[in-house]
Amino acid sequence: MAMNKIRKGDEVIVRAGKDKGRRGTVLQVFDDGRVLARAVSFKSDAERHAATECRVVTYQADLERIGK
Repeated sequence: MAMNKIRKGDEVIVRAGKDKGRRGTVLQVFDDGRVLARAVSFKSDAERHAATECRVVTYQADLERIGK
């Protein structure tokens, strides 16, 4: 198991991707190097319950750590 330099509660800055430059606080660190940061990396998905009813759901996605 490798030692992570990023810990829960740290403030991070996104260096690449569509959220480049955004800041967020780490909520969770996964074993494979991904992190979940508050207010960064949102994704949307369509949720369908019936043939006529559909809504868009937005949820927070994790970030992949680069340069492990």
